[in-house]
Amino acid sequence: MQKARSRISLVTLLFIVVVIVPTFVTGYYALVTKAPLFRSQTQFAVEDRQQGSSKMLGGLATAIGIVSGEPSAIYSVKRFIESPDALNALEEVFGFAEYYRAPYGDYFTQLPDSASSDAILAYYQRHVVARVSSKENIISLEVSAFDAATAQAIADNLLRIVEAFVNDLNARALNDQVRFQQANVEAAQQNVLDARLALTEWRNRNGAVDPMAQVQMLQGMIGNLETELSSVQSDLSLLEESEDADRFKPRIDALQDQERIILRQISSARDRLASSAEGAVSMQIDEYERLYAALEFAANDLELATMSLETARQVILQQQKYLLIISNPSLPSDRTFPILTKHVPIVFVACMLIFAIIALFANVTRDYRRV
Repeated sequence: MQKARSRISLVTLLFIVVVIVPTFVTGYYALVTKAPLFRSQTQFAVEDRQQGSSKMLGGLATAIGIVSGEPSAIYSVKRFIESPDALNALEEVFGFAEYYRAPYGDYFTQLPDSASSDAILAYYQRHVVARVSSKENIISLEVSAFDAATAQAIADNLLRIVEAFVNDLNARALNDQVRFQQANVEAAQQNVLDARLALTEWRNRNGAVDPMAQVQMLQGMIGNLETELSSVQSDLSLLEESEDADRFKPRIDALQDQERIILRQISSARDRLASSAEGAVSMQIDEYERLYAALEFAANDLELATMSLETARQVILQQQKYLLIISNPSLPSDRTFPILTKHVPIVFVACMLIFAIIALFANVTRDYRRV
């Protein structure tokens, strides 16, 4: 009888220690704590600017070596939110660690003053939680703080930090994809400058802006001389065939001298056009046309490179990511921890399970000893 009473008293003591005390402490803590946690929630998506026009640019993008159809950046954003970089950015704009240390919080919830950087990161990841809905490509961000306004403020600051991160991703993508096309444009611009410089040096060296104008001038002069020569030869022929040719001998001699002069002028002009000697017009035209053709080719290359660069920019702009806010950070009205009606029953059930396991183990041990 005494042993039975002793067992009952031990069971009662065990029940009080394992079940009653933890449940009472939890309820008391939930009632008197001065550092409840409030949770602000927000939802956003990471979208791109691709529309129907991006399909038309797809072929051009492939032609210039740009691969479209990047995987969603939503998981990159989630990893960033959980990273030390996001924590450091939040520390700069808000002072995360200072807020979560004393005088806020209590022994169970505050950030210890001696916490290491890894401990601060782990604490941050417990109070800032990002969940991804892969089906809808939506991130749900939950921020817990010791007061509702601060929870909302931290969530709002994190949205700005995430938006800056997305913009940085856009800038890096644009820089990486366009760098090659930009290099082509710069090379084409340099080729145009070199071609223009070579043409300018040729003009300064030869004292001619356009040798074709000089050719036209020589051809016009030759035509005029040939017309004049034809007139002189006609007059000369009439005088030589006349019956009184001796009487017109002075005139015939003058016309013959004029004919020889015109022939020399025509020959000189034709030599300037057709001669292969250095400085001849034909050689100047050949060199000028070569330099001018090089300038035109360089200008065409520059135009094509510029078009490719603009096409690359248009394609990348169509792929730019942006933050689409689905719901702004909420201002919580009720605490999320501790909740008397939620956490006390949870602790009670858990302690009852522990008590049942201990009691079962004790009974099994007692029966084993009897055997």
